[in-house]
Parts: sequence; structure tokens; C-alpha cells
Amino acid sequence: MPALVKAAYTEESAEVEVLLANTERLKSLTKKIQGSIERLNTSGTSIQAAIKPIYGNTSKLQVTANSEIWSPDMSIGLS
Repeated sequence: MPALVKAAYTEESAEVEVLLANTERLKSLTKKIQGSIERLNTSGTSIQAAIKPIYGNTSKLQVTANSEIWSPDMSIGLS
């Protein structure tokens, strides 16, 4: 009987060690993923800051172009 208990204890100890190792690997992966997310957020913020003026100017140009094309002051040349 004591041999069975010792064998069960040894097996459970090995399983605990595997679980602890897996936990440490998961912690490491979690830290790496968090770092990647932070870098992506920083890059996204930089890109957004760079594109915002371009997008604003494009919108203004589209409004200007549309108002010039469809202006009621323009003669269309329909007879």
C-alpha cells in the first residue's frame, strides 16, 4: 500500500511540475502579446495622427470639387 501511495504522489508531483511550467510559459506569452499590442497601439496612433490632416484635406477638396461641378451659377450649356 505505501508503494502505491508513493507512486501516486510521484505522479501527481510530476503533473504539478508540468502545470507550473505551462503556467510560466503562458505568463511569458501573455507579456509578449501585451508588448505587441502596445506597439500596435502606438503605431496606430502615429499613423492616425499622420493621416488625419490628409483625410481632412481630401474631404475639403471633395466638397470644393463637388460644389464647383454642381454650382447653380455654372451654365451647363443645355439648349
